[in-house]
Amino acid sequence: MINHSLLLPAPSASQIANSRRNSGLSQKAMAEVLGLSGQARIAEYESGKRKMPRATWSIWVLMNSPHYAGTLPSKQ
Repeated sequence: MINHSLLLPAPSASQIANSRRNSGLSQKAMAEVLGLSGQARIAEYESGKRKMPRATWSIWVLMNSPHYAGTLPSKQ
């Protein structure tokens, strides 16, 4: 069970896009890192068509933290 009080607030579409760009990953690579079905899902999040779940955003932010440095795939 997820303790929702530990999750970050839902991100805006621009937060998602900016975070991905700052990580140097493509939409496809971000989807792979997060275990999502493909690039289209990230495009939906970045366009605001679909809301990224708080748990997914929390995992992404954690993976981009200095404590996780070097664990994301190389920049594509």
